[in-house]
Amino acid sequence: MNEKQDTGVTVAEAAKLVNVSPATIYVWVHRGQLTPIPGTKPMQFWSGDVFTTEAERWKNRGPGRPATTGRGSL
Repeated sequence: MNEKQDTGVTVAEAAKLVNVSPATIYVWVHRGQLTPIPGTKPMQFWSGDVFTTEAERWKNRGPGRPATTGRGSL
């Protein structure tokens, strides 16, 4: 069987997985787009949920809209 293993990741690890800042992860949590694993301290997320949330962000961006990373202009 070739299933991807879903693991718990911290805020910093989640941010690195999808190349965003830790602040973006907290924004996703605040907006209800990403749910922490219940009872984890420090807060952790399923890695699959992090990738799904990032994919949804790109999917919902829409055509012709520039990508924003919150990291300033290139």
